[in-house]
This record gives sequence, C-alpha cells and structure tokens, in this order.
Amino acid sequence: MLYRNFFFPLSIFALLCCQGPAFADDFSVTPFAHARHEYNDNIFMNSANTVEDNITTLVAGLDIINKTERLNFSLNGHLDRLLYADNNELNNTEQFYQGQLGYSFNEFFSLRGSAHYSVEYRPDRDLETSGYINSAKERRKEMYSLSADATHTEKLSSFYSYSYEHTVDTDPTASDYSSHFAILGIDRALAFSRPTSLRLYGSGSLFKFSTSDTESYQLTVGIKHQFTEKTSLLVDIGPRHNIAENKINQDTERNTDWGGNLELKWQAERTTAGLSLSRQVQGSTNYDGPTQRNSLTLFSRYHLTEKSWLRLDLSQRQNKGDSKYSFTSDLDELASTITPSLRYGLTDHLFCRLLYKYSFVRDRENNIESTRNLVWLQLKYSLPIIE
Repeated sequence: MLYRNFFFPLSIFALLCCQGPAFADDFSVTPFAHARHEYNDNIFMNSANTVEDNITTLVAGLDIINKTERLNFSLNGHLDRLLYADNNELNNTEQFYQGQLGYSFNEFFSLRGSAHYSVEYRPDRDLETSGYINSAKERRKEMYSLSADATHTEKLSSFYSYSYEHTVDTDPTASDYSSHFAILGIDRALAFSRPTSLRLYGSGSLFKFSTSDTESYQLTVGIKHQFTEKTSLLVDIGPRHNIAENKINQDTERNTDWGGNLELKWQAERTTAGLSLSRQVQGSTNYDGPTQRNSLTLFSRYHLTEKSWLRLDLSQRQNKGDSKYSFTSDLDELASTITPSLRYGLTDHLFCRLLYKYSFVRDRENNIESTRNLVWLQLKYSLPIIE
C-alpha cells in the first residue's frame, strides 16, 4: 500500500537522523495512550430515528520527532479502538499515520513535505472540518503535499505548493474522490511602521468524482498586516473560474465567481483568540461533485496554567452544490457547532480533557433539521523513552 511504501523509508530516515550531531539537537521517541468515554445522543445526525450510545475509545500510539538547525522531522501513528455500549456492530479499529519532513538549505530556501494515511469509521469524522455526516462504513484516505519557501530579496519572497488527496469509501451511497491542488504565491513587504505585505496568489485545482471532473482556477490579491504585537490580519480575495465535465455524456459547464479568506488573530499573555472566514470550492465523498463551502470559525483559549486551559470553539459551514455543475442533485446544507472544553494537566505526562459539543445541521434543499449533543471525558498519558 502507498502509506507503507512511504512510512517505512521515512522511519529509516528518522533513525539515520538520530546519529551523530543531529541526535544532540532535539530527538525524542514518545509512546502515548489515552482513553475517552463519550455520550452521543444522535450518532448519525438523523432528524427522525435518532441512535444514541455510550462510546469508549482506547488509543495507543507513538511520536518520533527529530529537529536540528536545518532539519525538522516528525512521525506519528496511532490505533483507535471504538467500543459502542449498545450498538456493538459499529465496533471497529481506526488507523492514523502522519509524517512531516522539512529542510532549510540556507536562510533563503526551504522545502517541506508531508504524508497522511487513515482508515476511519466514525460517522462524525468530517463534521468539524466540512459539516458533513457520514455512515459507519470504512473510509481510507491518503494525503500528500510538497511545498517550498524562497526569499529573493529583503522585501520579496515566494511560496510554492502541491497537494494530492485520494479517498476510497466503502459506503455504496458515497463517491470515491481525488483532488490535485497547486499554488504559487508572491509576498512583497511594504515599508510601514508595522510589518505589512501585499500578496498575489494563483492556484489551480482538479477534483475527480465518479460521474464528473471539475477544474477550478483562482487569482487572489491580499494583504497581511501586524496591527500590534498581539493582533494580526490576513485577507485574500479574487475571481475564480470553474469548468465541470460530465463523464457520462461529456457535457461541459463553466461559471465564474469569487473566493477568498480572512484571518484575524489576537494573542495576549494568557488569552488567544481568532476569527476565520473562507469561501472555497471543495470536494468530498459525501457529494458526487464539487461544493461551494462558506466557512466561519471562531475560537478563544484562556490559559489557567502552562498546561491547563479553557477553550471555546464556534463554527458554521455552508455546503452548496449545483446540479448544473455536479450533474447529480442540488445541495444546500448548513452545519453549526458550539464546543466549550477544559484541558487540565495533572502531571507533566498526564492530562484530562472535558468537552461538550452541540451540533446543528439543516438541509435547506429538503427542509430537514437535526441536532446532536455530545459529552466526553479523556485521559491521556505520554512518556518520552528517548530524549
């Protein structure tokens, strides 16, 4: 499998990096385990026949980290055993593997690469990131990326990136899906009293579904500004052109709209907060075609101590799909989530986390609404065996 072909040589590379001077910089091997118990009053986010259950998740994993002056390497893997108290047919074991490798050739040029592979079964696995709810069928996902940063002059820098994603879903109602995404960006610093830069970014995407392919091209202009040491703003906006092709009858549809994103961050001694807005074309296995995803996320975190904090997350995501471009059916879903949580460090290696999550999903196309309440308590223990 692709993830085995990637992670085996990456692991060997990590061991090689441990030798000699690299070992003296920052190298660690950390096994970890955690147990989580949750109550979920609507596992499948169904509006009529709700299914509730108590779910226990047992996790065992390993972190490998190696950092030198030029090298930044990490490897993470864990197995999650899902145990349902009443719905035992949903019991399963999820797998997650992730590796990252970065190297700075000099102060002007650096490269980064990453890979991710997962086998997932939880119906709510995409609710936080996309607003979608899934079945409990197996889904396998691979993601790879390669990026580069280059500094050309004191004021001019550039960014290059390519990423690939491939998802296979065993649910017959879902669509297998893959995507390619490339971006080229240029930043030009301005001579203001506060750090400010102008941004020009061009990107291209290819989304491949069962019945259609969609190309999306976008050009954005933006600005990044540091108002104070605590507050920063980033804005990108620009036109986007989409080309959708039906694989069955070869029909082609085109449209032009706009997209972009806004990020506002504020950080004080104990408090961190952020606001994010985005309007992007996305793909997933839940819908056999591209979706226009409009997202709003807010978060605030207050540190009680160095290892303990309170956090509040709010998110709202709208997924819109037009049958004219997806060649399937119209889609208009709105998903909202409110999540207060507490993380408390019991010792240097043991912490607990208490979380409540309220989710609301409205299918505007079919006028269907569903809600979910979830509460969970987690204990996690990690202990470096090599430092």
